[in-house]
Amino acid sequence: MKSGTSALFVLAGLLVLLAFAFLRLVPLDRAALTGAAIGATLGLLNIVLGVYATRSALRKGPAAALRTMLGGFFLRLLLLVGLVLWFQSEASVNEVAFALSFFAFFFVFLAVEVRMIQKPMNGSGSPA
Repeated sequence: MKSGTSALFVLAGLLVLLAFAFLRLVPLDRAALTGAAIGATLGLLNIVLGVYATRSALRKGPAAALRTMLGGFFLRLLLLVGLVLWFQSEASVNEVAFALSFFAFFFVFLAVEVRMIQKPMNGSGSPA
């Protein structure tokens, strides 16, 4: 089995565990749905910004790519922390629902990012 396929199985397993934890730990009320929606939205924002940063980084040389990826990661981290703190102070959310939905999208982004980096390194495709 190829490493990419096994990584997809691991990701699927993690997502199933997160879904099980969500259903087990989170009461399905308005605060939980709000938390899950905010977590999913921030997770999608992280995916979009991360894919853009990774694509632009992979178009540069190795040293510049590393700097661009680390800089993009740091800026996304600051943006997400700021948004999390803002949502926490402004909205009535279930923190567990927020965290589980955000982690689900975060794991998906990690799989996408690893695949984007692995593809050019294997010589099987272009970074863009």
